[in-house]
Amino acid sequence: MFDNTKARCNSYYIPEFKIDKLIEKKGVFEKTRGQNYFKLFNPDNLTRNYLKITPPRDEDDYPTLKIEGSIRKWYLGNTIDDLSKFEYKDAWEQVFSLLEIPSSKMQYFNIVRAEIGLNVAVKRPCHEIEKAILGYKSNCYVDKSTKGEGRKFKSNSFSIKLYNKIEEIIAPFKNKRIKTNEEKAILKEYENKNILRIEFTISGGKSKIEEKLGYCTLADSITYFDSSYLFFWDSLLRLEFDKNWGDNLIFNPEGKQLRELIKYLTIEGIRKNSLDTIKQWAKKMKHGRNVVYSIKNLLKDNSIENNSYGEKGFYKDVKIQMIYSMQKSRCIIGNVKKLVRTKVAA
Repeated sequence: MFDNTKARCNSYYIPEFKIDKLIEKKGVFEKTRGQNYFKLFNPDNLTRNYLKITPPRDEDDYPTLKIEGSIRKWYLGNTIDDLSKFEYKDAWEQVFSLLEIPSSKMQYFNIVRAEIGLNVAVKRPCHEIEKAILGYKSNCYVDKSTKGEGRKFKSNSFSIKLYNKIEEIIAPFKNKRIKTNEEKAILKEYENKNILRIEFTISGGKSKIEEKLGYCTLADSITYFDSSYLFFWDSLLRLEFDKNWGDNLIFNPEGKQLRELIKYLTIEGIRKNSLDTIKQWAKKMKHGRNVVYSIKNLLKDNSIENNSYGEKGFYKDVKIQMIYSMQKSRCIIGNVKKLVRTKVAA
């Protein structure tokens, strides 16, 4: 759930924080030339993902310690896995241990930007789902989509983004002629997989965070981690889809017989001409009632309908991933009932 985060704490609450003694830890802290921040690396994470640590300055205008970056990548590395509740808690405890700040001080760190996301295995290509999304909630969200980089809708302090996670992971080395063994292993692992990244980003300071989530501190984000699932689901339901998405059936010929191909072609013809048109034809045909009855039964044939996807199939895929994630976080009992009860238009 939680991923890219920015948190701030007034130096008044952390007088024990001393950056000078921390930068001596080789391999953990790194100063970027010309920048006022330090890179904090995870000693157990060899992918070199880091968090930006901006220490308090002596001037009154800069009395805060800032921590920002992807806590998920910092803890797990470059992977499609999401942080469970226990991993999220352990990740922040490790960060505070490396900073030599008591973890009890998390209550004084206000979240000013938060990204809550999920990587979802979908049954259709990511670009098809992206194409079917027309908007988000209302006119106050502006389409900020970039060609080839998914769909993004943004307001002043809230945004949603959906994109192909596999493409993001393999992009740095996809077109390289010579690949490392690790890069080859990644390509093989994710071959033919459709993983859609869905993320909501709240910005604009702690007041906006509290407005959306009901809390604004790092400590509370751990305590109320379970609520992030319902926030994600409720936000996702505000997507606006092309109403015709999923109308086109897909025929997989592997192992099929002629009668199944005829069914598929017949249903495609019905959809193309509409059932109302065919009913009008039936009035002029012999045994017209039987014609309409047979066609209605054909449209109910589950062996054909299950080949379609659409909005309902998309939300089903998200539910499956959310339930799996909630199982890891051991918070499934109350949340899953609300997911199952939620009706999504077909």
